[in-house]
Amino acid sequence: MIKAIQSRWQDVRDQAEGWVQAGTRLIDRWQPFSVGVFTGQKGDVTEADGSTDIAAGVEIQSSTLHRTDGLMVENSSDITARDAVDLLWETGALLVLSGGSKSRRTGFNKASQYVEKHQKSWSYISAADLEDLPGWTEEARDALLRLQDGNKPELYLQLREELGEGAADLLRVRGIGVDKAKTIQSTLNIYTLEELLDAAKTGVLLQVKGIGPKSIEKLKASIEDAIEEQASLKAHRVSTATAQQESAGVSGSSGVSEATNRSRELMEFLRCPSTHQGGFVQENAEAVLPPTGRRYPIINGVIDMVGDGHEAPSLAQSLMESRIYPKFYEGLFRPVFTRAIIRRSVQDDMALSLEMLKMRPDWAVLDVACGPGNFTRAIAHALDPKDGLAVGVDVSWTMLSKAAEQKERKGFRNLQFVRGIATHLPFQDNCFDAVHSTAAIHLFQEPARALQEFHRVLRPGGRLVIGTFLQSRFLPLRLIQRLGSPLTGMHWFSLGELEDIIVNAGFSITRTEINGLAISLAAESLNHLG
Repeated sequence: MIKAIQSRWQDVRDQAEGWVQAGTRLIDRWQPFSVGVFTGQKGDVTEADGSTDIAAGVEIQSSTLHRTDGLMVENSSDITARDAVDLLWETGALLVLSGGSKSRRTGFNKASQYVEKHQKSWSYISAADLEDLPGWTEEARDALLRLQDGNKPELYLQLREELGEGAADLLRVRGIGVDKAKTIQSTLNIYTLEELLDAAKTGVLLQVKGIGPKSIEKLKASIEDAIEEQASLKAHRVSTATAQQESAGVSGSSGVSEATNRSRELMEFLRCPSTHQGGFVQENAEAVLPPTGRRYPIINGVIDMVGDGHEAPSLAQSLMESRIYPKFYEGLFRPVFTRAIIRRSVQDDMALSLEMLKMRPDWAVLDVACGPGNFTRAIAHALDPKDGLAVGVDVSWTMLSKAAEQKERKGFRNLQFVRGIATHLPFQDNCFDAVHSTAAIHLFQEPARALQEFHRVLRPGGRLVIGTFLQSRFLPLRLIQRLGSPLTGMHWFSLGELEDIIVNAGFSITRTEINGLAISLAAESLNHLG
């Protein structure tokens, strides 16, 4: 019975994926927006084949989104200790997947553990330090020293070329050993962590010997942990590469002054939505404003700055605030929607946001309309656990409950959540170093007002990263978008309209990425509205 249901579910999924792929091909054929890196300057549009479209009025530098991987040490002469830990582990994993002996893998695991233990002295490790260490091999020792010199081991490059990028990712999951990984790859054709999570949630993984209904829930949690660890590593590599470029004079300063307080108490950031006063203190399970006596409850670690009486303005936001939708948002709804509209995964989307933010470790970053906190957690991962702070704000209690639950389970100390409204943010002026908001602004009733709030809470020179969706220039699809907007409450922006509201809110656009109908923009906060 179970196998019949699983088989039927797989048929439905395959059919749905066929529809999505067919639709994507149709959009690809007619959609004039190319994947690329935009300078934000007006000019001719350069298509992927080098042709131009003068009428469109945007200049494109040919590139692909996967170039973020290029920033992640691939072309860097400096390999950090954290990179070395992962590369040594991956080399061992690839080695055993290719049929190599487990003893050879053990050597690379030992090398990985050694670097992790001696991260602070990574630059000073010498060949003499590695002599006579138990369980080591000369092969692993040479690989470690090669990494220290800024070069990737030939064995790693050879295995990665032979097995493909990401071949070892399944082994990052606790509970997935070599035999299970090989079975999953060969019988289910699953190679990525996102595909593995989807298979776990739909029950497809139950076809693998040794995975049963009792263990599937633990496995889901382990896969989610592995996805977040991978996103954290990507964020680290991007921030490291950015820091290297800045120190070498490749890019200028953002204009944000070095943070000095770093006590990072959330109460310092809060502003009363009614009186616009600051100076909150925490008393038991409440945020209290002493001058006025106003009190805001703290429920499961989330500060409620909205209270009762808020009504969702659209169908889409009603779904966000329902009890069912948040439970499946991260694992099902968001990935499916992302794949249908753009040609990259949620993890790729997350890596792009982190790269565009260019965060420093001690920054305070606000994630607006954070939902269940998946992007906010990735931001917190990339910040210093003591000096940095990631704050997620959303109006949906159900979404925030899920976010708080994940925060507690994963033990974040530099992550906080607040219930608030994007067009009336409950935070003081000039208190954040960066603001991030993705897959949300198209649902705001007053997007221009929200952008003005983003500017208000940012320090001068602070960074803004926005992710949203564009109108199609394919007429039938644009008509569908327009007809659906009143029902869903989702607004599809034209490129010019989106640029205008960002600039009019007091920002200078520094970078734009377009992928299908999706658009991500980075901007810098000017000192005052102009």
